[in-house]
Amino acid sequence: MAKVKEFTKASVKTVEDIDAELLVSNSQYEINNFRVSATAGVTAGMTLDIHFVKNQGAKEIAQHASRFLIVHNPDTGSKIQVPRSALVNKEIAKIKDPKTEAILTINAKTGAILG
Repeated sequence: MAKVKEFTKASVKTVEDIDAELLVSNSQYEINNFRVSATAGVTAGMTLDIHFVKNQGAKEIAQHASRFLIVHNPDTGSKIQVPRSALVNKEIAKIKDPKTEAILTINAKTGAILG
């Protein structure tokens, strides 16, 4: 019983350390939950299961990236947001730079400018 108690305390400390390090490093992940378990018997053992989840900021960035393709105009350096819904089933698309009115031909999957 003392070993289980010691392992549990060490596990909680480990989770606290990981959580603090993720926060300090501005990681896109955070600890969602964790579980410490122990089994007794012929093959006794103890485990620590840690489950991570993307934090809210990372979720918002991923959602934005899934809705928009960002195209970089090499002539002006400007970024153009193109709704991915407008690019469905297309390999190549033509878009207009709203600042310069220039028409750009892009790869609809990557956003790379083509010739």
